[in-house]
Amino acid sequence: METMKHGSLREGATVGVIVATFTWLWIAGVDVVTARPFHTFTALGGVLVFTLAHYVLNILYGVVLVTGLR
Repeated sequence: METMKHGSLREGATVGVIVATFTWLWIAGVDVVTARPFHTFTALGGVLVFTLAHYVLNILYGVVLVTGLR
């Protein structure tokens, strides 16, 4: 049972980081294409604040999702 929890945590965190990275890159790409680099990040609190919140929430969602699916 303990192995299952550890696996869920690691797998969920991995899923969260992957999703967060692709989403971050997508948003940055859209901003570049519209000739407004980092506009979205600035509008949502700044690049650092947005990035930290974005990754933390995506990792949390990933862990919850993987745990729920197990």
